Amino acid sequence: MQEITKRQKQILDFIANYIESNQYPPSITEIADTFSINLKTAHEFLDRLENKGYIIKEKRIARSLLLTEKAISEINQRKIPIYGTTAAGKPIEAIEDIKGEIVIDKRRFSDGEYYALVVRGDSMKEAGIFDQDYVIVKKTEIAKDKDIVVALIDGDVTLKRIFYDYNKHMIVLHPENSTYSDIIVSPESFKCLGVVVGVQRYLE
Repeated sequence: MQEITKRQKQILDFIANYIESNQYPPSITEIADTFSINLKTAHEFLDRLENKGYIIKEKRIARSLLLTEKAISEINQRKIPIYGTTAAGKPIEAIEDIKGEIVIDKRRFSDGEYYALVVRGDSMKEAGIFDQDYVIVKKTEIAKDKDIVVALIDGDVTLKRIFYDYNKHMIVLHPENSTYSDIIVSPESFKCLGVVVGVQRYLE
């Protein structure tokens, strides 16, 4: 199917939000008024959305717009940037360039700012995070005990589970792989770049 244009996406989002708020679809007149277009143009936009498989509409029946499964799926998606790689092993040099985007479900990840990193290494495999996985990271500088974090240590980035040793005033970055050792750092040399909230894996 053809890709949706920016204006078509705006109209589709309006229809979806209207249905969610009112439990019935908007009229053609309401769509035209909202986007400052005439009725003929509104009908043309809806015809294109129907031809592309996003809506179903019954002719000569008022408020008959229905969203297809394709539309519902795409409306609930959001794109987040991929900021290079993170080491599930030894720390690697921080990479901040955007390498692309991946799509996540905004119903699960609705609040806050998110980004993705490609995992390199196997030190987190016992937590279900494997080499070449994409970890979804919520940006925050605050992490709770036992969170899996993206940590910046002296310019290097690593992915580990965090533990706070309050008695020794140290931070323990624990790998989920028994062949690796803990990384122990002072709070002054540690910065949290985010907390892992999800993993995506793509099969070749």
